[in-house]
Amino acid sequence: MIKRILKWFCLILVGLFLFFLVIDLVRINISRNETKLNTPEDPHSSEWMKDLSDDLFLSELTLPGTHDSGSQHILFSPFLKCQCSSILAQVQNGYRYLDIRLGVRKDSLCLLHSFAVCKKDGRLLTSPDLTLDAVLTDLYAFLEEHPSETILFCVRKEDENADLQVFQNLLEKTVQENEAVWYLEDRIPKLGEVRGKIVLCTRFPENRGVSKPAAGLSLSWPDQPDGTYQGAPYEEIPLPSDAVLFVQDHYNYDCKDKETVFLLTDQARTAGQNSFCLNFASTTGGGVLGRPKLSAQTLNETVLSTDFGTGSGVILVDFGTEELAKHIYESNR
Repeated sequence: MIKRILKWFCLILVGLFLFFLVIDLVRINISRNETKLNTPEDPHSSEWMKDLSDDLFLSELTLPGTHDSGSQHILFSPFLKCQCSSILAQVQNGYRYLDIRLGVRKDSLCLLHSFAVCKKDGRLLTSPDLTLDAVLTDLYAFLEEHPSETILFCVRKEDENADLQVFQNLLEKTVQENEAVWYLEDRIPKLGEVRGKIVLCTRFPENRGVSKPAAGLSLSWPDQPDGTYQGAPYEEIPLPSDAVLFVQDHYNYDCKDKETVFLLTDQARTAGQNSFCLNFASTTGGGVLGRPKLSAQTLNETVLSTDFGTGSGVILVDFGTEELAKHIYESNR
């Protein structure tokens, strides 16, 4: 009896191993195909900001951005994966606003989406976690090669259980290691001030119990999980820097309602010297389980058919491609 149980136990283990091995091979193949599809074809995509005036405030531009930027490789990918390329490929493709969700893992900061840790590559079983240090190594190298560019790096504490003070201390320590590459003031800068730099933006809750507020441009807004369009396309939020944030981040709308609020927010043309606009073209699609890729197939077509013009702020997309980025950044005419 015991031998029979052990035999079945071994067979189950072998079966599970083969199952996950097949999944790993499929994911690696998908990853390779995505890498080929998302390799920039136009060299201009990596340095499109060099033709812009130094005197323009960042908020006066129309900037392509990615939502949940680090989620190319992640468990439960049908529900949590929001990008088909690495963060390095995204900036090479022209994206200049990154949505960075972080959590504390073993005294370091790693990228998360919801409860799942983002991975460095497509291997399900053996891939290391995607760390903040690894992401920044790529971004530092990119900016050194393309000093005309800047990157808005919006950090959110994704892990609700992480202590905010510990989180901020780790972030501060990481930034200080290359502080000369960072813009850390809480005001909207001109492009000339931040070429070759990363603009730290912090999306933190109120600093309750924290010894000092986080450095960087404060871009905090309440969750907008509404499931049905209620006629409020965006929220208007005063910032500590005496500027105003206009944000549309209704992330649980169906595609029809999401398209409505996305277009209404763009038509408002709220970006300017003393105001900043974030307009998300990303949504779960409504319901309990998200389906970001399916939603992106519809909403990215909406983005491509929209004539944004100068001063539309940041347009954030899921499954960002070079084509989408070019359509957005070419609005800065």
